[in-house]
Amino acid sequence: MPGILLQEHLSRLADAIAQVLTRIVQLEGMRTKVRVWFPSRLIALLRWVGHEDSPEDGVTAADLGDSLTRISTVTSLRPNVQAKSGTTNPKPKSARAELVSIRAPNGRKRSPGGRIVLAITNWLGNEEGMFALRMVVVTIGLSVPAVVMSSAGFFYRNRGLWAVIMAQLTLVPYTAELLFGSLIRVFGTIVGGVIGIVVWYIGAGNGPGNPYGLAAIFAPAIVLMMWWRLFTSPAVMPVGIMMGATAFLVAGYSWSDTQIPQYGTPGVGYAVFWRRVVTVLVGIAGALIVNFIPKPPSANRHYRHLLSDILVNIGDRYALFASSWKDPAPDLRQVAEEEGLAIVEILLTISGPIKLTVFEFSSSNFDTRTLVLVCNQCMILNHNITLLLQYMSRFSEGERTRIIPATGAMNEGLITELMGVLSIVQQALKSGDPLPAVLPTPLFTKAVAHAREQVAEGIRRSGDLPCRLPNKKNVDSGVMRNFMVIINSLVQLLAALDDLVLILKRAVGETSNIIMLETL
Repeated sequence: MPGILLQEHLSRLADAIAQVLTRIVQLEGMRTKVRVWFPSRLIALLRWVGHEDSPEDGVTAADLGDSLTRISTVTSLRPNVQAKSGTTNPKPKSARAELVSIRAPNGRKRSPGGRIVLAITNWLGNEEGMFALRMVVVTIGLSVPAVVMSSAGFFYRNRGLWAVIMAQLTLVPYTAELLFGSLIRVFGTIVGGVIGIVVWYIGAGNGPGNPYGLAAIFAPAIVLMMWWRLFTSPAVMPVGIMMGATAFLVAGYSWSDTQIPQYGTPGVGYAVFWRRVVTVLVGIAGALIVNFIPKPPSANRHYRHLLSDILVNIGDRYALFASSWKDPAPDLRQVAEEEGLAIVEILLTISGPIKLTVFEFSSSNFDTRTLVLVCNQCMILNHNITLLLQYMSRFSEGERTRIIPATGAMNEGLITELMGVLSIVQQALKSGDPLPAVLPTPLFTKAVAHAREQVAEGIRRSGDLPCRLPNKKNVDSGVMRNFMVIINSLVQLLAALDDLVLILKRAVGETSNIIMLETL
């Protein structure tokens, strides 16, 4: 089986490379002259602004709540062309429409007035709204001394604007990123200030400053800061930015004070350094104060809710798989790819920031390691459900009728247990409540047992298997490779879900324990 899977993956890779090369050859044949490319496609933005979408024009890939980025995989449904007789052709079957129908809640609807009030409340009280409110408060709070007559001079002489700018740069939507950003900005300010002091006193000595000496000593300092900017991790990039900004501020204001004396200059050398450090600390302190009042926004809670929404999306796609396997829509493969790419982009986006929750004080049982493991399992689940949807559409109708039920994926008991486990897991991930001690897991073992029963039954029926066992004659068959990918994806999906249950049980624990009494 591993060899067949490897052969299939290599075959798909070769096909993709061949398509890319074919497209390159076509472009080289079409565009034989050198030309300057202007961003003329930006004109499409103007058409997009003036375009009004109908409810059926497009649907987002996944409603992922307050995600870091909302990725829309819009699939437009072109209006049907009317026939000459004036009648309209029926709309073709659409996997996107089926997925929308699966996701649509069918519970009690609120009254129009209640929906309006709830929408306004959510708009004002969500995390984005609170972040905007905190930004306004800290900006006004630190800028008030600049407009009060008794403190305006003090604000100007001590460069209070630096504190306002630093507070705005430091404030971010979640506490984990705020604490990490505060630490690296303080570190970058101190290191950059030391570099600026060294550059100034070496280049100027006890005099008013020598432009040639400053230029000579700034060269190695610039090389050091550019190296940090180019070759360090993006996570610590603000350190390099703060180093460069502080070093140039210290040396630049020192030169300005000695060459162009004017009111409000912060001084020379060390005087500029300590004013810079104090204003940076004041700005960071202001950001921390508004962040923790009234309630600090938890990155831990945000990522848990985001991962929970992703599990809901995976359950919806498995429901689409179970609902459309007999007659898949023509766009099923495209929808599967769009959904899979949208989810994996979100998971890759949060895979780095999720590690910053180690800096956060959280009351949740989910630590950083658990969140990272859950994120990895979600990647596995997303990958395998995408493969199930993609490869199901590659079978003919007769092959699907024989192959898909034989995998056990359409077994009513398995579907019920899988959906139930997904629902319980995503609720536990969102709320932090302990899982029931008794769950219909491991699903992997049940799937393997069902597959063995199918094989044994097929052998008893004189080899009437969904796809004959691999041998020298059919090992290169595309049907055999697709069948193996379906089996492997289903097994990997169930195994990842079992691992996810164990990860959550280690974090939140178990409840409703049942003590089994054995009698001799």
